[in-house]
Amino acid sequence: DADNLARRYFGDEFGDKIPWKRLDDDDDDSRDDDSRDDKAKAKAAKKKAPPSHKKKEDATAMDLLRLLRRETDKRREPSWRHRSAVFVEALERDGESLELRGWVKHGALRRSRLLHVPAAGAAVVAAVQLGDDVVVQCGDDAEEPLDVAAVPDTLAGEQNLWDDDEEDQKDDGSEDDADEQKKSTKKKKKKSFFQSEFQAAWGLDAENDSDAENDDDADEDDEMAEVSEETGAEEKRRRYEEELEFPDEVETPEDRPARERFARYRYLESARSSPWDPYESLPRDYARVFALNPDYQTARKQVLKEGSRREEPPLAPEAARVSLRVSTRDPSSARRAEELFRERGFLVCPSLHRHENRLSVLHCLVKASDDDDARHLGDSSEQAAESAPVQSKDVMRVKVGHRSWLARPVYSSPALAGKRHKFDKFLAKGDHRVASFYGPVSFGPAPVFLFRADDDATPVATGTLVDVDPNRLVLKRVVLTGVPARSHKRKAVVKHMFHDPDDVRYFKPAQLTTKHGLSANILEPLGTHGHFKVALNRPLNQADTFLLSLYKRVFPKLPKSDSSGGGKHHHHQEDDEKNAGSVAALVDSIV
Repeated sequence: DADNLARRYFGDEFGDKIPWKRLDDDDDDSRDDDSRDDKAKAKAAKKKAPPSHKKKEDATAMDLLRLLRRETDKRREPSWRHRSAVFVEALERDGESLELRGWVKHGALRRSRLLHVPAAGAAVVAAVQLGDDVVVQCGDDAEEPLDVAAVPDTLAGEQNLWDDDEEDQKDDGSEDDADEQKKSTKKKKKKSFFQSEFQAAWGLDAENDSDAENDDDADEDDEMAEVSEETGAEEKRRRYEEELEFPDEVETPEDRPARERFARYRYLESARSSPWDPYESLPRDYARVFALNPDYQTARKQVLKEGSRREEPPLAPEAARVSLRVSTRDPSSARRAEELFRERGFLVCPSLHRHENRLSVLHCLVKASDDDDARHLGDSSEQAAESAPVQSKDVMRVKVGHRSWLARPVYSSPALAGKRHKFDKFLAKGDHRVASFYGPVSFGPAPVFLFRADDDATPVATGTLVDVDPNRLVLKRVVLTGVPARSHKRKAVVKHMFHDPDDVRYFKPAQLTTKHGLSANILEPLGTHGHFKVALNRPLNQADTFLLSLYKRVFPKLPKSDSSGGGKHHHHQEDDEKNAGSVAALVDSIV
């Protein structure tokens, strides 16, 4: 042990160049010299020996090629491409059917999946032929129909349902029983699909709710009329700069009571934690969308797991040349696909997972392109600077994964905590926002590109798909402002927030705040011009401003039938039926 310690200490202090020698043993010198020579010879032989591989000694040329490809090519295809697709080299149209000839890539072609044909939408594979083999008929094996949107039952919203026992009791004829039945039916009246819990409790009809919804849409159109596309880029930029300087601030109209103008808004004590029912006062368009159960991530995992564990025999293996006969929705869809094929010379038709032909609300995290991105994409800095800002509910062409369609998205700021997301009127350059819009369900990860409806060359925003959920709350905030007319200690008189004392009484339960962080409660109105007294928690600075924040939920819009698309293969509405529905405009714009 002492000898080993001494050797270790000697080597650390003087290195390996000075040999270790004990005075009491003369033979150790020769043994150390021999061991050093053996180590030097082994090290030199190891350096001169060429690299060898156990598997390469008996490997064939193909094995060496596979090994070289595996070791050198480390690239992976995006995960959103991992679905079978058909590369179409020839196309013929026969009414609403299409004859496609090409080869299969990215996996085997499954029997029960729909096929997405560009410019025609989803199609059912009716027959498949591999080379000169027998034609396989498979039109009845599709998991889902070609209908994208749900069909709402409009009569269900007008019916009041009772139990069968109560109907039998009505025939008894006694007046006392009739009075009791009236009371019981009032309690057991069920709310319609378009009614909220509040409206069902107070017996409000769905027709009245729809009238209020139409009034709300008219008010919103009046708000955004001055910043619409017809007013030009200059007016829109002016409104955008005004929004940056005074965010969410609006003026109370003098010719209309504030309690009517902001009837659809509500005061929230806490925008993050105050209760809000996601099924309350839904628009009629929500009767045609689907919701994934229980949520998007769980449904995505289940669908992808089912796709990887299919036990049914495939229709066509990967890299096989096939001839397909597919059935589209109508002859106009097949005609658009034929025109697109003539223009491009080829088509790529990917298969669809389960639920991917269902209409829902998609949410994508996008980044607006700034000047550097515009120059990188070929747009000059002058054109990028002169372009009008992107506004919520503008008609855009969105491309999610392998499909694109027309949409009118709303933009919101992603919330770090909670489920409430603040609505943004504009999409500023370089900002990260969540774009919410109607569209067919897509399972990510999938890249997202947003183009203007009249320019499909340069994207205005890029991002990725994050969620598919119609119940995501996007809240629009409006701020009513007032200035102190006079103040004394912790009391003040506020003016210019309302113009009617009845409005002051209507908004009296709401709590006011100031730009300097004070809180105030409305006490009573003064006079006939909308002035009112407030009580503050601290003495007020005369230069401060009073704020009243009101919120309402906003929803994306469906594109109109007369919206201009980004190409000449979109919106061939020749029938009056197509012009009547906006869902048809979205479906016809899918590419």
